[in-house]
Amino acid sequence: MKPDAIIPLMFFLITLFFSLAVYGETEKNFSGKTESGISQDKFILNNGRVYKSERFLQELPIEGNILGIYSNDDFLCYIKESGDGWLAGSIKNPDEVISEFNLGPGFRKLHKLICSGRIFYLLADIIQKSDPSDSESSGSLTVKAEKVLIRFDPDINEKKIIRGVDDFTLTDGGLITLTGSGLDCNGYLIPFTLEGERYIERIIDGRFVFLSNGSEIEIIDTISQRNIYIYREGKAFPFNPDYNIILEFNDNIESKETVSDTENMVYYQINVNGADTGRTETAPSNVGSSSLIKADAGRYCIIKAERWELDRIKGRYVRVNNINQPEEIKLYVPENRIIKIRFLYDGEKYIMNQSVYDN
Repeated sequence: MKPDAIIPLMFFLITLFFSLAVYGETEKNFSGKTESGISQDKFILNNGRVYKSERFLQELPIEGNILGIYSNDDFLCYIKESGDGWLAGSIKNPDEVISEFNLGPGFRKLHKLICSGRIFYLLADIIQKSDPSDSESSGSLTVKAEKVLIRFDPDINEKKIIRGVDDFTLTDGGLITLTGSGLDCNGYLIPFTLEGERYIERIIDGRFVFLSNGSEIEIIDTISQRNIYIYREGKAFPFNPDYNIILEFNDNIESKETVSDTENMVYYQINVNGADTGRTETAPSNVGSSSLIKADAGRYCIIKAERWELDRIKGRYVRVNNINQPEEIKLYVPENRIIKIRFLYDGEKYIMNQSVYDN
């Protein structure tokens, strides 16, 4: 190599590797070590360009701004921008035969890309335009973005859109989607208890899906279709073999008349799946009462609580009117953890809060 060519080459390599160090977190390969075990380390996406890394870096001859890549056997799949919207493409190694297919306009952001065979699965934001009649400002359109899963088959030019998907992955058993209702494994919905902004962190042995919200991990076995464990970094959630549900009741009412705590006593009778499971302790309504329940794990249960108050005139406890009773709840009881449910009564309605018990 000529001496005058060495300096530009060194400058290019230094610039490239510095950019990768700075932008490597945001401009990732969308799956790194993929769920199918195929390494994408030999392909690098940086600033809209794809480089093949073997003995040296070589830029692939793909024109346009590339948004995401995924290696699939001897193909590299990608999504890129064009003047008419997005294109889905693939390049075969080492022949460098490029095939590109039009996905169309209306896309805003690419979150994830996985390819299976020649099928493209991408999680992306699509632009939704509202009806002008629904807008406060007359005749104007409001533009919103909605995250959707798109399945694109270029062989038959078929594009299917699945709404309500937060994340997804592929296994030998098929497509798995993360929704607000649970983990959908080929039509079977497995509930989870993780709160916040959730995503699929990884999958092990093609069956154990690890969900995360950044601070907690929940493990789901897709084969046995069970929600099996949850943990936080450096800490396990408490578990007790004698109970797995904690019910807490409390009033937050501003009374106009002065009533002593001994006169304002309440308790709640608890019913689970139609069977009486006892009652809370009797206590002043503003102090609160609680009950510990043992229910079958790995399935749903129906919990009904009845409020009983001390009638100062009759001198005994009476069941309050239905309008002042908490509604029954349908609760999924996960394995190896305790669910805590709080009922706060404001004098008109009950506000319920559910969480995994953490001491």
